[in-house]
Amino acid sequence: MFVPNKIDSCFQRTTCAKYLGVLIDSSFNWSSHVQYIKSKLVRAYYLFYKIRNVVSVDVLKMLYFSLVHCHLKYCIVSWGTVTNSVLQSLEVVHNNILRTITYNNLKCYITPLHKSLNILKLHDIYKFELAKLMHKFHHEMLPTSFKGLFQKTAEVHCHNTRNATNQNYFVQQVSANAGKKTIYHRGATLWANVEQQFKENPITPLVINTDHFCCCNTNERLK
Repeated sequence: MFVPNKIDSCFQRTTCAKYLGVLIDSSFNWSSHVQYIKSKLVRAYYLFYKIRNVVSVDVLKMLYFSLVHCHLKYCIVSWGTVTNSVLQSLEVVHNNILRTITYNNLKCYITPLHKSLNILKLHDIYKFELAKLMHKFHHEMLPTSFKGLFQKTAEVHCHNTRNATNQNYFVQQVSANAGKKTIYHRGATLWANVEQQFKENPITPLVINTDHFCCCNTNERLK
């Protein structure tokens, strides 16, 4: 008969655990972490609403990047693969913050506000951070544990195709939606639409622009 010792009795099964600031649930659907970020954004929303009449838009924008954007971009490459239904509530709060900063009502169209403030939408923040990860991987600026995460198309076949000559990575063909949301598929797909000058230069500066990424063709949306 197995008798647990003191060390074994210290461990308890849980449905959610926090590791390096990220909430990881047992089903890996990231819903707990999304709700965690949403609670932070809700508090920030009320703060913006209270102080917007006593500070300028420039100050509100600085506070946005200090209190909101930092939480949205942190580890978004991991949790940003959640379903749209899970992300919707977070995106609603994010949009309402921008409406508050610009003194607009909660029903106004959001796209012009993103452009006027030069602030990315939630799915574009994900794409931007993923593009930065791919750039670091391409120039071997990541820890050795990331080595082999992607495979160049030229290493898969010897055909002189455009995808192989443009330093792209092999995109695995998947049919299920779960496969299309993996970093292997999304990362390689996004890298194929990155401008060539960004790929070749290891120190290319990343400039955020809501009309057009300097590094990525945003007309090619990730599924």
